[in-house]
Amino acid sequence: MVRSRAFLAMLLVGACGEVKLANDAAPGASADASEGADAIAPDGSAADAAGADATPSDRRVFVTSGTFPGDLGGLAGADAQCQGAAASAGLRGTYRAWLSDSTGSPSTRMTQDAGPYRLVDGTEIAADWADLTDGSIAAPIDLNELGEPSKGTFVCQGGEVWTSTTASGTPRGDIACADWISTEETSSAGNVGFTDVNWTESACSVITCESRLPLYCVEQ
Repeated sequence: MVRSRAFLAMLLVGACGEVKLANDAAPGASADASEGADAIAPDGSAADAAGADATPSDRRVFVTSGTFPGDLGGLAGADAQCQGAAASAGLRGTYRAWLSDSTGSPSTRMTQDAGPYRLVDGTEIAADWADLTDGSIAAPIDLNELGEPSKGTFVCQGGEVWTSTTASGTPRGDIACADWISTEETSSAGNVGFTDVNWTESACSVITCESRLPLYCVEQ
């Protein structure tokens, strides 16, 4: 009986020794080592899944459901109309009007983003800024901030939108409603029905600023 107990004790010691050897197999290793390994990228840098986003954000583009005379309060007033329309539709971000005068134009006051630029329903109109300003777009900007079809305003062709802007995003060179503060001058327009240069510089080049037209709005 004594011998059996001694033999059992030896077995227990041997078993404990094996456990100890297993723990000693990685001297100094932390119990959280596997969790720490998950937080390190293969190149040794700290991984940050929440901040890792190599794809540029989409930029929304729409034509306003509201229409306005030419005395918009300058470019800042036009931007405010775009921002208000976006906010009312629950659209994120900052919006500016695709509009030019003697003080600025989309080419000087808009973020020239890596895109893509899309209508509010997801339809891509341009892959990036260069594509947006190369003379044509992939789809007409004919949806408003709510995603509803827009026909613009009928002035000379039907579908007119205030722009005074060339397809490259520069000023068209007209009076632009005296820098968008007057209804006694004239300006030019784009057209929601086109994908060539007419989307922003249509044949309607002398429109009285008393007319009420919508605006194109571009997320920054």
